[in-house]
Amino acid sequence: MLLADRTVTAGSRPWSSRRDAKELDGQGNTRMTAKYIQQLCREQKLYQTPELNDKLYLHFKGFAKIENLEAYTGVKALWLEGNGISTIEGLSALTELRCLYLAQNCIETIENLDELIHLDTLSLNNNLLKKINNLASLKNLKTLQLTHNFLKSKEDIAHLEECESITVLDLSHNKIEDPEIVEIFELMPNLAVLNLMSNPVTSKIPNYRRTLISRIRTLTYLNDRPVFDKERLAVEAWARGGIEAEREERRRQKDEEKKEHERSFEALRKLQDDARARRRERYGEEEEPAFSPEVEKLRDEMLDKIKEPEEHPKEADGSTFTKSATIGEQNAAPIRSFTELSTSGKRIVIEEADVEDNDSQNDQFQFRTPWAKPTVGPLIEELPVRHGDDVDDDAIPELEEISVDWAAANPTTTGFPGWASTREIAAAKVNSLLRK
Repeated sequence: MLLADRTVTAGSRPWSSRRDAKELDGQGNTRMTAKYIQQLCREQKLYQTPELNDKLYLHFKGFAKIENLEAYTGVKALWLEGNGISTIEGLSALTELRCLYLAQNCIETIENLDELIHLDTLSLNNNLLKKINNLASLKNLKTLQLTHNFLKSKEDIAHLEECESITVLDLSHNKIEDPEIVEIFELMPNLAVLNLMSNPVTSKIPNYRRTLISRIRTLTYLNDRPVFDKERLAVEAWARGGIEAEREERRRQKDEEKKEHERSFEALRKLQDDARARRRERYGEEEEPAFSPEVEKLRDEMLDKIKEPEEHPKEADGSTFTKSATIGEQNAAPIRSFTELSTSGKRIVIEEADVEDNDSQNDQFQFRTPWAKPTVGPLIEELPVRHGDDVDDDAIPELEEISVDWAAANPTTTGFPGWASTREIAAAKVNSLLRK
């Protein structure tokens, strides 16, 4: 006998090779049989013994009826979303159930939940509900989700008055349009979270958010925003005296917050003063550090330099140089004020040269680079910005096009040595062209 034959005979085939336990009813819906539920538990790596499972995933399987769950008495969370279930039934044996998810089904009536005394969360989103009922016996129900249903009037949700344990209520995306529903919410003593988004009633209640917060005293979250203590105090002031009372309350809150900051600051300062006092008591008064005469002399010299006013550089003829508005000053751009001419991206070392004084040019400088012969030419001035002049980008020369010879042929006022960027040199040439 082959090894494969022995494996088959021993009954150790993988589950994927066994016959599918899925069965269909006369209408083509999947039946919730005990074998199929057991198969799903095996596929989901749950326990094969029904009583040991505390959760059961039966969502999106095409079930039309809830049945054959009597053996799963230990289940605490049951997912039945995305099926074709029209009636809530077959759950009486699941007395330990805490969370029941029945969203995206065809349920029209809430029923047969009286035995689920420990139920905490009930989700019935995306169903066909037109009225809320049969929930008063669920004394531990905290969260009720009923979004995307067909609730319309105050009478449709009136049963919520008897559900005192509910703290989270989601009624968004319904057809509710009766402003009197606020009276129902006022009678729910533990309601903390309420969502009424995408209902016509939100536009029919004047001052919607203020009204609900002021009338539902336990509310901590409304729609998509929390209700903080400061907002509640302001809204309560509005309910007593209108918008002026609300503004006064907000000013009071602001002043109180400022005073609280001042108290904290004073407390910190007191801690610092106490610490200094303890230090003086323990170590005595702190003496000013003594320095050698040389160090004191150096300190005095440095302080004198700091106090001396900055002198403006002078021109060769003795006149004081005054900076005009530069590109960096007027545009507040990080462009250096004093630049030296740069050709082909090479930095130029500038040395002062002896030149004859004449009326057409100012001081001349000798440009010396390790790659080129020394050339005498003027330094480009700090260019004033001319606002409103439109310059074609094609007219701005590239860095390689600007040379010392070009600078010598276009003399300008002398500046100071620095480093010339491509933009600064290009701006110098454009400014010279504009003057011509």
